[in-house]
Amino acid sequence: MRVVWFTLLLLLFGANAARAAEPAPVPAAVTAVPPVQTVDLAATSTTYTKAEIEQAGEVAFGRASNEMNKILGSIFDDMGEPSAYIVGKQAGGAFIFGASYGSGKLFHKVEGEQPIFWTGPSVGFDVGLDGAQVFMLVYKLYDTNDMFRRFGGGTGRAFAVGGLSAQYLVHDDVVVVPIALGVGLRLGINAGWLNFTREKRMLPF
Repeated sequence: MRVVWFTLLLLLFGANAARAAEPAPVPAAVTAVPPVQTVDLAATSTTYTKAEIEQAGEVAFGRASNEMNKILGSIFDDMGEPSAYIVGKQAGGAFIFGASYGSGKLFHKVEGEQPIFWTGPSVGFDVGLDGAQVFMLVYKLYDTNDMFRRFGGGTGRAFAVGGLSAQYLVHDDVVVVPIALGVGLRLGINAGWLNFTREKRMLPF
């Protein structure tokens, strides 16, 4: 009888020991789901949209206008989205040596903003219009170093909408489209060119 009880105790002890030796169940691994990454198209674009240019033009001229929207619409239909734009004004004492002087900021979609100056011949309707606001669109400017040179009106394309006028100025592949108040094209581009520089120059040519 004692042998039987002893045998039963051994069996119970062995079963308990076997259960204790079994490894604890491993919880199922939780797979982390990475967050969805969104791309800011405005931040990665290399050109300005029409809405961005309209807003910049409104700031440049102090107001929005149907004429501005129409002339921008014509330029965008023809050239598409610009890679840069210029906002500025005619500098004081603009008619020394028969030339007009301007200064402002160049805004490039990739390289940011920097100061810019320009000169052009001052003839005819330009006289007496010192202090006029300036707004220009710049196309195919992949490197801002290519901005600082003389641009001529080689294409002969110019047009006016209401009180605004524009003309295409070209150097190699880069195209500058100044938009000015008045059909007289107050920046001197009625004589065919503008010369852009990094610093203000007294000699216009």
